[in-house]
Amino acid sequence: MRGEAISGRNEARGGKVVHFTSVFPPFDFRIFHKECRSLVKAGCSVALVAPHDRDEVVQGVRIKAVPKSKGRLARMTLTVWRVYREAVRLGGDLYVFPDPELIPVGLLLRSRGKKVVYDIREFGALQFLTKHYLPLWARGLCGRLVRRLQAFAVPRLSAVLAATPSIAAQFPESARRKLTIVQDFPSLAELSPKDHLS
Repeated sequence: MRGEAISGRNEARGGKVVHFTSVFPPFDFRIFHKECRSLVKAGCSVALVAPHDRDEVVQGVRIKAVPKSKGRLARMTLTVWRVYREAVRLGGDLYVFPDPELIPVGLLLRSRGKKVVYDIREFGALQFLTKHYLPLWARGLCGRLVRRLQAFAVPRLSAVLAATPSIAAQFPESARRKLTIVQDFPSLAELSPKDHLS
């Protein structure tokens, strides 16, 4: 993935990009290798806020660790707050996030005048149908809530990346002007048994 795809109009080139997640590990392939490292190669200063055991710099990406949560409720409350706090402290020119639970954080950053990109890897409304830890009645309810939250947020964010055409198709035409499809094809490095960080 080219770094320019995230910035949309090259606003990020030479600037500071903050990628943040409350769900994924820091070395998730799409986040770290396809997005953060691509942005570093494009000339950006890149920081990644994620659940991790320490702060470190890996292949030009500054990883800012937040404590790993114990349980989903703690992740969706305490971890989200910690991620937001660190994201603000880092003072990015552009922010990128992949988690539906971080949509309120993205909207808060927008209210502060920041450019914010939502990277939709999975359509959350349908994803809830497979959440076996939820009772059946709650799965559909949570899915509808996420669908409405995404529909509300997309027009208000700076841009949205969709990992597949089917994800993009879930949104009305009025919202699609903000959407760019950046498909998540596997790379040879992703299929290699070697350590990706070597």
